[in-house]
Amino acid sequence: INMLIDDTTYKLGVNNYNQIKTNKKLIVLGNTHTVNMNHYIGWGFRFGGKYKNTAHYTILVDGTVYNHYDTDYYSDVFNIPSLDKQSIFILLENVGVLTKSKNNNEYYTWIGDIYNGVDIIDKKWRSEKYWASYSDSQLKSAIDLCDELCVKHSIPKLVVPHNIKLDNLKDYSGILYKSNINTKYLDITPAWDFKEFKEKIENTNYEI
Repeated sequence: INMLIDDTTYKLGVNNYNQIKTNKKLIVLGNTHTVNMNHYIGWGFRFGGKYKNTAHYTILVDGTVYNHYDTDYYSDVFNIPSLDKQSIFILLENVGVLTKSKNNNEYYTWIGDIYNGVDIIDKKWRSEKYWASYSDSQLKSAIDLCDELCVKHSIPKLVVPHNIKLDNLKDYSGILYKSNINTKYLDITPAWDFKEFKEKIENTNYEI
């Protein structure tokens, strides 16, 4: 079943990815670290418009999916060519780590804005404690999108069940998170429903 994907509104220009077709064996999920589409706007301004640390897709909190460029091509997310060329990158709209105010119960994002999201996840991970929540709509869209991409690119429907760094990715094919690549990444955060995501994708009877 083809899901609804907007591939025109936030399309990237040819300077924001590498126009070389490569075979894909990984789908990597990360955060936008911003609200709305501010990360996309930022891509257009950096490096004189030639910024290539971009993603194939963005999934907003309401579940809307934007496709930024064709999955046959690749961008320089990790600056590790062997990894970048083999990966499809999906970003979830999420500000990530939050800081709690000492004086009141307000929480702030990494850029100092007051966090207005619904839920706050309290879990110690990688020296941080508070996290912005992901939405059920995002989870469903991520499941549906990964399902489609696995079929299109013949990627195994296997999902890493956690956000801990993996030692050897050389032989892995499937779906994983930026936090599996390097401990410096704080996405995907403990707020994600790792269990449901894995079960729904790996269960071939799941109805989209």
